[in-house]
Amino acid sequence: MDQRFGTDPAQLTPAAIALWRDHLKVCVHPVLRARHAYLLWEFEKQVDGTKPALQYAQTAVDAYLAAAAQPGAASHDVVIWLNRAINIATSVGDQTRL
Repeated sequence: MDQRFGTDPAQLTPAAIALWRDHLKVCVHPVLRARHAYLLWEFEKQVDGTKPALQYAQTAVDAYLAAAAQPGAASHDVVIWLNRAINIATSVGDQTRL
């Protein structure tokens, strides 16, 4: 099991990936959008054999930034979300989002 996600990549199916894509299309909550986008970025190639779209990483970064900017967000959560945004943007070399 991948401890970062609580998900065993060996048990993921193309149907799960498709479900995450569908959820991302309709999800409006920034933390959920970030989560779905990042899961797609991390696991799509392993499961589908297709290169994940850079847009997933960018969507995750943007959504984590939006979550951090929400009024009333707990400072602990904000630190986590900003750290995730920085790590993802750095990993894909997205200087615009850094």
